[in-house]
Amino acid sequence: MLHSHYAEQKKIRDRFLVEAQSLAKLDHLDIVMLIDYNAEKLVLVQQYIDGVDLEKYITHHRGPIPE
Repeated sequence: MLHSHYAEQKKIRDRFLVEAQSLAKLDHLDIVMLIDYNAEKLVLVQQYIDGVDLEKYITHHRGPIPE
């Protein structure tokens, strides 16, 4: 969901919708799938991926991150 502070700004709202439409066209194993989006409420519904949170992984991992 787009934060209300940003939702008030037309330029950011418009970009959010363009990004949602672009993401809806993508179909790749390495990209989280967009299931739906609500243009009025400015909400993206994305595929759930079970795993470790990237921020937690980076915090606890040393050295290069494997692919």
